[in-house]
Amino acid sequence: MPRDKDKKSAEFSEAVIQQVLSESLDDETAAGRVKQIGLMAILDYMRANDIDPTVTNIIKITGLSRQAAFVLMEPLVRRGLLVEETVRNTQGRGRAKRFVIDRELAETKGKATRPEK
Repeated sequence: MPRDKDKKSAEFSEAVIQQVLSESLDDETAAGRVKQIGLMAILDYMRANDIDPTVTNIIKITGLSRQAAFVLMEPLVRRGLLVEETVRNTQGRGRAKRFVIDRELAETKGKATRPEK
């Protein structure tokens, strides 16, 4: 089934690209939109490989600073592509931020845009 998985990944990428490029946010640059698309691809990779999408894991994979990771996540949350969650950290004592792909977007693989809420 690798081809089926590749097709779903391509369809997801198409939906993300369409969503990000179809409407600019205030003070957003073209380079910022390209970074958002790249970050969504990384988050889709993490989801496909059962890697918890915490800020710490995103930093480990990307090499971004903590601040840069949050700066890149913010417009994706504003667009509704990501949902920010607060969870227990791996030690179970503190809190961690996790960014998950919006359920509606994840379920629209194969459609060019997210359904309206």
